[in-house]
Amino acid sequence: MANLKLNNVVVVTESAGAATVQSGIFKAKDGTAAFTVADSTGATTFSGAVTVPTATAAGHAVTKAQLDAQGIDGITSTGSSASDTVTIAGHLTVNGTTSTINSTTLQVDDKNIDLAHSPSGSEGNDAAVDGGGITLKSSDSDKEIKWVNADDAWTFNQHLYPSADNASNLGSASKRWANIYTTDLHLNNDRGDWTIIEEEEYLSIRNNKNGKMYKFVLEEVE
Repeated sequence: MANLKLNNVVVVTESAGAATVQSGIFKAKDGTAAFTVADSTGATTFSGAVTVPTATAAGHAVTKAQLDAQGIDGITSTGSSASDTVTIAGHLTVNGTTSTINSTTLQVDDKNIDLAHSPSGSEGNDAAVDGGGITLKSSDSDKEIKWVNADDAWTFNQHLYPSADNASNLGSASKRWANIYTTDLHLNNDRGDWTIIEEEEYLSIRNNKNGKMYKFVLEEVE
C-alpha cells in the first residue's frame, strides 16, 4: 500500500510490505486521546483499556514478537491455544484484588508459602489474620484449616488420620503436648482393646473384646 496521510500528514508509512505508525497522538471519535506513539521506533502508550481478541479466534493470536515489540520481554510461548505453554523468564508481580488460576495442577518449587503477606512488610497481627488458612472447596462441604484468633489456635473442620495404622506418633518423649482434652479415651494395640469412659461420679473401663465393664476404685484425697 502507499503511505497513509491525514490532513496531508503522513501517519502510516509502508516499506517492503510492512506498515509503520509514525509518532503522534491518535484520538478516538469523541476527541479523547486513544493512544500515543512516541516516535517511529518508540513505545506505544494506550490511554484506555486494551482488549486483545481471544487467541483461539483465527488470526487473533498474540505472538512473542508482538509482545517484544511493545517492550514486554522475557516471554516465550509454544503456541497460542489454551493447551500450549507460556514461560515468563524472571520475576512476575501481579498487583490486583483478585488473581484467578484455572488449571488442573499447580506446581510451586518453593517449599514455603506465605499467606497474608504484605509487600511492604507491615503484616497484620493475629486478630487481623483471623480466619486465614486453606480451604478445599467441595459441594459436600468445604474442608478447612483456619487460624482462629479467639482460640489462639489452628482449627480443622475435618478428622485427622495418620497415613497408616500404628505408624505415627502424636508428640514425642522430648516434644510432648501439655494437656490432652478428650471425651472417652480409646486404647487399642496388638494385645488389648479398651475404652475408658468418664461417668458422672467415677471412671469406668470397657473391655471391647468381651464387652465386660469395670469401675475404677477411687479414693478421695483429703
